[in-house]
Amino acid sequence: MGYTRSDHRLLQALTERWRPETNTFHLRHGEMTITLQDVAILTGLPIDGKPVTGITDHDDWASVCEELLGVIFLSWLKETFSIVPDVELDDDILQQYARAYILFVLGSTIFADGTGNKIHACYLHLFRDFEDAGRYSWGAAALAHLYRALYRGSVLGERIVTKDFVPMQLWSWERLPSLHDPDFILGDRPLGAR
Repeated sequence: MGYTRSDHRLLQALTERWRPETNTFHLRHGEMTITLQDVAILTGLPIDGKPVTGITDHDDWASVCEELLGVIFLSWLKETFSIVPDVELDDDILQQYARAYILFVLGSTIFADGTGNKIHACYLHLFRDFEDAGRYSWGAAALAHLYRALYRGSVLGERIVTKDFVPMQLWSWERLPSLHDPDFILGDRPLGAR
């Protein structure tokens, strides 16, 4: 997925119209919802595959981070891995940079934690083997995360963080075209990559 400028007012308005009992938006013309097919088409994320599950044992995160990224503190993630050094790196170090980048992208777009400034490490173990990482149903996990964020925003009144809602913004631009960004460029790639 490419960079998408967040439309906070649009996302807030949609969140206020979310009804968790039916998982739909209640709009003037009827009910609408974001489906798994929408997520697959709009983001390009796979919807078939193994379930995406995070580590539930909090004590293990530090060891997984140290093994797969080479650092323990997640606050160093962006600072440490934002630029790959312009020197010859061995494969292990290069893979650590790739894992850090993937975790940053997922944690700051699709699996944002609601604070807008933290990257959750519970999914990091899924990138131990890059080939295996492509076999997960990332689209289904993104939709589940979105539904949870909508519940928390609409029922619990939690402040929405627009990074949580990238798939919802893409969906609204596609399904409610009068709401899309006028600078939005159409193309033949998944909507999230345009």
